[in-house]
Amino acid sequence: MLKEQLYEIFRHDYALPKGLDEFEAVQQVIGVLGSTDAELRDELGYRILANWLVRKNFLTGSQLSILLEQAISDDMLFFKIGEAESDHVFKRFPLYSLRLF
Repeated sequence: MLKEQLYEIFRHDYALPKGLDEFEAVQQVIGVLGSTDAELRDELGYRILANWLVRKNFLTGSQLSILLEQAISDDMLFFKIGEAESDHVFKRFPLYSLRLF
């Protein structure tokens, strides 16, 4: 998801993008959490997810379980875990934090 798309969501009171259901939209926003762009990741991605997942309760329990399984998978939490001096930590930590929702 592009930064401008996330700004549109933010500007329109966290409305879902047209053509996406709640789970698809959440998955796309999760995709930006691994970005090294702090504004994209922190100011937009986290803020939108918090609104959708906590305030609006967009997802069902089973959908949240799917996200948790993704978050603790080798492709996320343990993604390139042994690699030194990389930005992959941005992909690992944020997804694991979704377990708090």
